This record gives sequence, C-alpha cells and structure tokens, in this order.
Amino acid sequence: MKNNATIFFLLLPAFASSQNKNLDYKRAIKFYNLSTYQKTTSNSSDSVLTYNSYSSNFQILHPTIAFCWKAKNQNSNEVELTGLLVKKTNSNSSIATTSSNLPPNTVSGADVFSSSISLRYEYIINYFKKSDCSLAPSLGCAINPYLDQTKQKPQTTQSFPSSYITAGVRGFITPRLTYYYSSKCFFDLNIPIALFDAQNKYSTVRNPGIRVANQRISEANFDVFPKQFYLRLGVGIKI
Repeated sequence: MKNNATIFFLLLPAFASSQNKNLDYKRAIKFYNLSTYQKTTSNSSDSVLTYNSYSSNFQILHPTIAFCWKAKNQNSNEVELTGLLVKKTNSNSSIATTSSNLPPNTVSGADVFSSSISLRYEYIINYFKKSDCSLAPSLGCAINPYLDQTKQKPQTTQSFPSSYITAGVRGFITPRLTYYYSSKCFFDLNIPIALFDAQNKYSTVRNPGIRVANQRISEANFDVFPKQFYLRLGVGIKI
C-alpha cells in the first residue's frame, strides 16, 4: 500500500504550461499536529530460555511548528521543530523514627535532568503546477536528526551518577496533499514514511568499583523501514 502510494507520487507529471498562483509565495508558517505510533521488539536466548520484549508508543496529540520557503521550479523547503524538551525532576524517599527527634534518613532518591531536541528538513516537490489548482499533491524527501539526553544524580550512596545519550537521524519520504483555502491560508495533510533510523546510544555509570574505560557503553543501530508510523495534519499561513 505504501509502495503504491509512493510510486503514484513519483510518477505524477509536473505540468508547467503556466504557474499555479497558489504556489506563488516566498514564505509560510505551518502549525502541525503530528500523530505517531512506534513499535519495538527484541529477543535474546541462552541454552535454556528465549527472552522476548515488546513495547509500543501511540501519541495522538503533538503540536509542532514549521517554516517553509520557496525553492526553484515552484518547489519548497521546510524546516520543522518536531520536538523540544527540557525537564528536571526530583524524587526522594526517607525513613524517620516516630519516637525520635533525629532527622529523617534518605533511603532513595535522585535528581534527574532530561533534554531532547528533534528537527526535520524537507525538500518538497510540488505537482500540478498549472493554474487554478486548489488541491495539489506533492512529495517530500526529509531528514530528521534528533538527540535525547538524561542525567541522573542520586541522593544516596547505594546508586551512582549516570547519563544516557541517544543521537540519531531518520530519513523519510512523504506523500502530501495540500488544499489552498484562500490566498493566505492552506491545509496540509501528509504521511511520512520512515526509510531508515540510524542511532548511537551511550550510557555511562560512574561506579568507582569499575575501571573508567568500562564505565561507558556504546551501541550503534541501523534499522531499515522501522516500525514507525506518522500522520501530520497542519494549517499554513503565507507571509
């Protein structure tokens, strides 16, 4: 189904007998809602047992913002801030003796700092460039670099300071359908199809009982056609 849709958009003729006035703008701001569904599976085994793990994540509401500007041949460029997070959390558990005036004794807890950023650049090839075409298909080719980081500072000696970093890049091909509602406003429906997801993961645990060289572990992954599904619906304002 996805392959048929992609071939359809790739083979659409770009009529150029005259210019579509709806495509005649220099810049635009787009406000999207990006719905995502991701599924991961993994398995391992030894001489006795096989271990399987499965997880899924479905996010319905995720507002994003993008900036679009004109390219050659009535095509366009687009940059989107798909994700931005900076968060600090604190947890603490303590025990105190009811009949004593001694201060509580902390038994667990940590300060956790989390941050992430995700950007997308997309080159969009517009089709049906002839005049008076309010409903126009297009095809985008996108690259999506992202970075996630978590640092944990424990409040007890039973745990060790740790950090986890994931840096990666995804590639997409995106069939699009745009409806030009007025001279200033238009609606954009598109379905990004993930082609690959390449990432490096780094984890560090500052355990003084382990050699410094062994405190950090790195892992590289490259998935082709990962099980990631996207639906993006947005409204654009020409500026």
